[in-house]
Amino acid sequence: MTENEAKKLINVFAAYEMVEYDLIFQNVLYFLGNKNTDINEDLTNKLNWKKARNYWTNDTLNLIYKYNPFGPKTAAVSSFAMINRLINVFKGIDVDKVKEYSIILGKLLEIMNCCKLF
Repeated sequence: MTENEAKKLINVFAAYEMVEYDLIFQNVLYFLGNKNTDINEDLTNKLNWKKARNYWTNDTLNLIYKYNPFGPKTAAVSSFAMINRLINVFKGIDVDKVKEYSIILGKLLEIMNCCKLF
């Protein structure tokens, strides 16, 4: 699968009215620097996909690939995007079940888990 094919498959989710495994989407968006107020329902920590899908763009994969885990960060990191928290969240998700839902989402989860971007 080429990078362009992967981007097309990832971007398909932006057209969905609802998504399964919203915890993956939510935490990837946190990782990319989105604030919880931008992607969640008001005054909750529940993902609002209608708001969040606007941040699920062509650059989603690029931002993940460009992440540099070494050295100082140029911007402040919110508590929702802290590395240890994300590792624990993704560790609790069954990759095989996610792949049954979507192979590309399963691959994204594997990237976040196995490659240890952190």
